[in-house]
Amino acid sequence: MSPLLFALYLEPLCKIIMADESIQGVNLGTGPTKILAYADDVAIVCSSKRELELAVKHLSDFSNASGAVMNMSKSTGAWLGPWITKPERYLGMNWSCSVSKYLGIELETLSLSTGREGIHLNKVHGKMSEWHGRYLSFFNRSFVCNSVFFSSVWYAAQVVPSRQVDIHKFHRICATFIWQSLFERMRRTNLFLSLSKGGMGLVNLELKIKVNRLLFFRDQIHPVLARSLKCLGGRYLSAWQVSTEEASRRAPVLRFYKEIEDAITFFQSRFSWDYLIQANRKKLYWDTIDLVIPPPMYRSPPESVEGSTVFKKLRKYPVKTCIKDFFVKFHTGVAC
Repeated sequence: MSPLLFALYLEPLCKIIMADESIQGVNLGTGPTKILAYADDVAIVCSSKRELELAVKHLSDFSNASGAVMNMSKSTGAWLGPWITKPERYLGMNWSCSVSKYLGIELETLSLSTGREGIHLNKVHGKMSEWHGRYLSFFNRSFVCNSVFFSSVWYAAQVVPSRQVDIHKFHRICATFIWQSLFERMRRTNLFLSLSKGGMGLVNLELKIKVNRLLFFRDQIHPVLARSLKCLGGRYLSAWQVSTEEASRRAPVLRFYKEIEDAITFFQSRFSWDYLIQANRKKLYWDTIDLVIPPPMYRSPPESVEGSTVFKKLRKYPVKTCIKDFFVKFHTGVAC
């Protein structure tokens, strides 16, 4: 079944739970949150055991009418907050006192405080093994890094704090893949420059994360997430927020919100607020790349290098891979 058809198929269940006034859910913002649905992953939020029983009844009625069957062995529950009793087995499901994983994202306290699960390097190594032995040009290897390797780590890195050591390891993996050697033949930062600036356009994961954190803070309009920035951001984000809640200044700060504060400070020291308010994601990223990464020192570029399209054209030319690689090596001055 296609994702769209499945969403339409599941809509009646979501509607009836949201319309049930006996299920209060949890008030996380301007209104109650009762159900969260993404593809075939459905989470129901209840504030009492009576609400849990009503929700399970709705699931049973939906199953009888639609023919769908709830897999109880894969369904779990979590007792969050103060409950009189917290049984490990309830309503035919296993229960715990924390949410360890949601939508494939690790949510354990250790992971959120250390950033251990932010960058999944094992996934990158698994993807890279599929591309070994393929005869690709420098341009195509950079494209593989951006489209395959980067996407495998970006899903979790958007919402989970990351460790600098893992970010640098990711850059190292991509650089050695491009050069097909453990020896990097020129300064790694040259690879991050755009093709028009003489680079390979390799994605800079560290800057991508900083841009993501800044825009997450700047463009946040969802009431639940906006409130979390005030309540959980603590003293680090209070300088950029208007809040009368004194608790927000004393709240313990999670590593994710500290990354937001670091990103704001990073961009504030390099750009004006007028620019940061209106810049989109792509423009902010490439302007930052041009600002923090010095131009390459190899071979004096022509005066019109700002508008150079040599590498872009070379990437598309129907010539042999060895010819493209020779031109890149000759242009950059690396050993052939």
